[in-house]
Amino acid sequence: MSETVIARWSARSTGQAITVWPDGCRDLIVRLDPGRAPAVFLTALDAAAYEVAAPEGSLFWGLRLAPGATAFWEDDLRTACRGGTVLPQCGARAREFARRVSRRPEGTEGLLAEAAEAWFRPADALASEFVAYGHDRDWSRPYAGGRTLRRRISLATGAPPRFWLSLFRVRRAAADIVHGLDSLAELAVAHGFSDQAHMTREVSRWLGVTPAVLRRERRRYEGLVTMPTAFDTTT
Repeated sequence: MSETVIARWSARSTGQAITVWPDGCRDLIVRLDPGRAPAVFLTALDAAAYEVAAPEGSLFWGLRLAPGATAFWEDDLRTACRGGTVLPQCGARAREFARRVSRRPEGTEGLLAEAAEAWFRPADALASEFVAYGHDRDWSRPYAGGRTLRRRISLATGAPPRFWLSLFRVRRAAADIVHGLDSLAELAVAHGFSDQAHMTREVSRWLGVTPAVLRRERRRYEGLVTMPTAFDTTT
């Protein structure tokens, strides 16, 4: 969609908790709970699944940011990606944005797009390339050594290479578990895990659910494995 935004989304709460899986992106979000002022925040770069509880009728508008996109108030992306930020704490422009949303909530989607263009610098080219292709390239050759690679990737994306490679493998395996017919043991081998137990540990650590549950309750998780992520929108 742009150099900084890879997807738009919106949701209305039914009162049930919403499960969020790590997808390699941070999101710029406006949340409108009935009878309350808008909440505007930037999520962290998630490393585990979590649930969001909201009253019935709460509205969410979000922009999924490209990996490595950096806000004007962020000096070190590695530090910024570790925790979410309530935007009105980030200066006068963010506070004015929250006031504009409060005055004109029906225009939230357009206001978010304007804010993303004004507040975020595009990702470093290295960040986009590594996230898109790091899983199937030898990245050691262009650099003096593994330590140089790890440092540059961490600076460009907010997380070290192992974060991206592990998350890519788990997300890809989860999609095949939900949509495929191969046994879990076969899928573990196909996705480079040492065995089925290894795959179970990694999927559980990242997604909060075992491969067996994903396979058994595939209809429940189909939406989570097909939503846009950092990997399938940058390739």
